[in-house]
Amino acid sequence: MQRFFSLIQIENIKMWKRISTRIMPLILIVVIVGFCGLFKYIEVNFPNGMRDRNNSTSSQTTVKASDWKTQLEQQIKVSKATLAEYNASDAGRLVKTRIGGLEKTIAEDQYRLDNNLDPANDTLKNQSIWARMIDADQKMTPNFGMIIALFLIIACSAAVAGEFSEGTMKMMITRPFHRAEILTAKMIAILTYGVMLFVETLVVVYIASGMFYGFHNPGSNELLWTGSQILSIPGFLKMFIVYGLEFLTTIVYVIFALMLATLSRSRAMATGFSLFLLLVGGSLLSLLAIFFDWGKYILFTVTNFSGFLIDGTTIVGTSLSFALILSLVYSAVFLFTAYFAFEKRDI
Repeated sequence: MQRFFSLIQIENIKMWKRISTRIMPLILIVVIVGFCGLFKYIEVNFPNGMRDRNNSTSSQTTVKASDWKTQLEQQIKVSKATLAEYNASDAGRLVKTRIGGLEKTIAEDQYRLDNNLDPANDTLKNQSIWARMIDADQKMTPNFGMIIALFLIIACSAAVAGEFSEGTMKMMITRPFHRAEILTAKMIAILTYGVMLFVETLVVVYIASGMFYGFHNPGSNELLWTGSQILSIPGFLKMFIVYGLEFLTTIVYVIFALMLATLSRSRAMATGFSLFLLLVGGSLLSLLAIFFDWGKYILFTVTNFSGFLIDGTTIVGTSLSFALILSLVYSAVFLFTAYFAFEKRDI
């Protein structure tokens, strides 16, 4: 066991010797602060645009304080009628992608009505620091989690395929380590680096959001959509859940990149194909899931785990638990393939 820990330490040392490993945390800070500042600039200078955006994503801000309960009841009736139309058998498959988001909106409105929560109080100015952190993350395409996934894919390709190209992998094999130990140590080093980047993201987003918007309502509760009901939980807990799900998404892409790097031994191919799936492929494959029932079983159509809580289900027949189980099965296959190829192929 001591030998294995020393191997992990060696992999960490090698990884931090790369310039890219030291630069990526700095890039992350610049991106987070820059985008938070940009959102603040847009909110201050184009308030009508921010208000329109808020109105388009939720009916809550359209409710007047004087008779908000009556208007909210009417809005729920309209939404339920619309939902019935979406659920109709003759509704188009593209229309059915809106069902999950509409169910989430109805549940939120009904929860506010049942618990006497005036939507007028849920304005941009009254948002808690935790809601701001989630909002800042979700406004980006790709979001902060996808940026970290991009960094880890680069690190993974360098740690595996890069060492094949540079010839340093042969030196590792000649040492008294099993090949499975070598690959495991590399994966642990990469995931440890990913944890560091996510912790950095949480800290920087918290500070940046507080600087630009204020550290408001840190003890407030936030509404969480579970896919079937609305829960009121502490804001910081919802923030951790959302960012935690994004980290799980990142792990799936890292495991896929690890497999590609092991199979191809080409740093360019492993990095390029993984980034293509991360940034473009998932959206393209989602079209298959929209128009074909079997498309939902394709991995990269359902790996946006946090989206199930933020936007609701966009692919009919899927859920957060379905996405997690499917991703677990795919990840197990990817890991088996990576270890098998690494054990059997000549170095």
